[in-house]
Amino acid sequence: MTWCLQPEQISFGSGAPELFLLQLPSLTDDRLAAQLAAACSADRLAWAARYRLPDDRLRSLAAGWLLGYALHAVVGRSFEELKEPGGRSYLSDRSDLSGLQFSIAHSGCWVACALHSGAVGVDLELLQEPGEGVTELVMAPSELAVWQALPDTAIRQRWFCCLWTLKEAWLKMLGTGLDRSPADCTVETLYGPSADSLRGVSSLLPDGSGMVSLCWRLS
Repeated sequence: MTWCLQPEQISFGSGAPELFLLQLPSLTDDRLAAQLAAACSADRLAWAARYRLPDDRLRSLAAGWLLGYALHAVVGRSFEELKEPGGRSYLSDRSDLSGLQFSIAHSGCWVACALHSGAVGVDLELLQEPGEGVTELVMAPSELAVWQALPDTAIRQRWFCCLWTLKEAWLKMLGTGLDRSPADCTVETLYGPSADSLRGVSSLLPDGSGMVSLCWRLS
């Protein structure tokens, strides 16, 4: 059996990144894992093998597959995905890319890939109540005060997830990992009127189970 995978391509207008979303039909199917692995580079396969849990390995393989799909859709050809020792991905034979950059994220049964002509970051997270101490790590004091005053759990979950993914996308766009704390800045500071070169967008996943956010520099 071959799974029919149908990613969704989402455009946010002229000058914005192209976003590709894939909802995995299963997180435990060995045939799906083999199908995804067949389209992945050796570096991606080695990286996926580092994960202890099968569902984490499958998501990593799906990220490699989706990157290839997105590149074919936008550029019309494939590039080998290579990995730096710390896990950051880059593409072989970049001469044909004209500055194209990418970012990958995955959580639950969802995988995201963003392509852009400049620096870009994407993050997605499922809606859930943040664990103890997590809010203080993610939100600035002013954001935390707003979050604590929100009227119900569903609104708090969506609001927190929006801030979290926008900040994670920003960190991924910078390419510096967690060297900077998300709580040291506000989303308003990052994406507000004073942020001349940065843009961000956040949206619910198609099934409403989480949020996906993009951050990019204007070309």
